[in-house]
Amino acid sequence: MSLDPDPRYLSLNPAMAEITGYSEEDWSALKAEDYTPYPEDRERGEILWNELLSGYTNNYEYEKVICRKDGREIWVRLQLFAVRNAQNEPLFAIQFLEDISERKRAETHLRESLADLARSEARYRALYEAIPDMILQVDRQGLVLSYKPPRGFASAYPDDRYLNQYIQDLFPEHWKTYFAPLLEKAFQTGEIQVIEYPLPQISQDAAEALPEYREARLLPFGPDEAIVLVRDITLRKRLELAQQTREAELTALVQQRTQQLERSLQFESILRRLTHQIRATLDEKQILQTVVNELGKFLGVLFCNVGLYDSRRTYSLISYEYTTLSTSGVGARVQMKDFPLFYEQLWRGWCFQLCARDRQRDPNTLPPYLTKLACPIADDQGILGDLWLARPPEESMPLTPKTLNFAEFTEL
Repeated sequence: MSLDPDPRYLSLNPAMAEITGYSEEDWSALKAEDYTPYPEDRERGEILWNELLSGYTNNYEYEKVICRKDGREIWVRLQLFAVRNAQNEPLFAIQFLEDISERKRAETHLRESLADLARSEARYRALYEAIPDMILQVDRQGLVLSYKPPRGFASAYPDDRYLNQYIQDLFPEHWKTYFAPLLEKAFQTGEIQVIEYPLPQISQDAAEALPEYREARLLPFGPDEAIVLVRDITLRKRLELAQQTREAELTALVQQRTQQLERSLQFESILRRLTHQIRATLDEKQILQTVVNELGKFLGVLFCNVGLYDSRRTYSLISYEYTTLSTSGVGARVQMKDFPLFYEQLWRGWCFQLCARDRQRDPNTLPPYLTKLACPIADDQGILGDLWLARPPEESMPLTPKTLNFAEFTEL
């Protein structure tokens, strides 16, 4: 297209008509504001046109939006050249118009894509920084290619300590056992590999130092690189250990309570059996001997005997006994002055357990020391005697010590 200095249309080629949709007749009547919808473009075009006419410049180009005859807006690139006479006065101008709408759409799409990429990068960078784990990028040989310290511990884990270093040099005690085989497996399978491992003890006092634990996740990407995420799981491990300890304690407590319940049921069974046997006789001596026999068998002791005190409390006469030994102690008198500590407690109504030597009634089978339980036997008048039970030293007594009431004892 050519224009005179006014500017008025002089000539038009078919390409200009095709781009703008305006015919030669249309252009003869068109003004700039008819096809330039945006004021800033009109203002800029007017300034450049005046500079061209004044001789300040001999050509210019710029991009703007024009409105086609069909109302559709397109981006174009304008180039104008002035043709002058010998006096350097402008005779006419030649204008070239290029439709750059596709390029502008591509540029817009590129800008939007770059903006989306920047937002995504910022988002993933925030996520990356928010991850509390240590992150290592390594190759097949274990060389650290990139590195992020655990969140909040950058000073304790400086970059120069890990970058361009080999894992086998950083963690030699774990390389062969954990990292090397799992890294190779990750590359072979293409799957995430997870391991948990204890850190080596640094403290000299191993008894006081609790071990620290780490979890490593190996994520392969590509044929020769992997991401390693290392997380501190010490707290979780200690909580698991505390939970296991608690569960073990509860299991032991349940077993203990179960055993106590079973023993209570067994004791009720023996009480019913004793009641049945006692009802068959009115002989007090036979009743007491039956009670001692059944009690000794039920408790599984070496021997169980009852001693009755004389009126002056000088001795205890063993009157009834159950024993697994070859010799019996019935009829023996135990002088209280020989065992003042024992009988002082029994006179006060106290029960006690001890591990002590026994008289050598059966030196071939009886251990030199026995675990013993002593309980006083009392009625409403006071202490009448005592009950002694004995077991091997490695076994504890199955009963909780309590004072035996004579009336209860004979009514078993």
